[in-house]
Amino acid sequence: MNEREWREQIDEHESNHHELSPEDCPVLTCRLAAKIRELEGRLKRRRMFPIMDGPAVPWEAMEQHEGQAQQNHWQSLQELASRGGLDVLEAWCVVDAIPFRDCPDNVSQLWEDYAYHWNDLVRRAEADAKALQ
Repeated sequence: MNEREWREQIDEHESNHHELSPEDCPVLTCRLAAKIRELEGRLKRRRMFPIMDGPAVPWEAMEQHEGQAQQNHWQSLQELASRGGLDVLEAWCVVDAIPFRDCPDNVSQLWEDYAYHWNDLVRRAEADAKALQ
């Protein structure tokens, strides 16, 4: 089957509102498989930033926080990546724009801090809502 024939086949199925199956159009299936392989290859080549004891993250996710990384660690993201990246807590502090000196010692402390601030915000919002009534 040549390309013109399989395009006609697709058009015929679409005009009848018939959902295509792989059996209906093997050429389309092959092209789709090739496209999937191409996209998988691109993802594998995607630049990633290493996180120690964690999954790497897309470079773009860290790139926008390079200034904070420089402030916290006195190194560029490239330098940090070449040395193994950041641990989870360091990465969190960079992304949340928390100065290194204010980074908690462990993740549970970080969650406690967030919970405290969240509860404080909720209390203030409730107080504001009561004042408006």
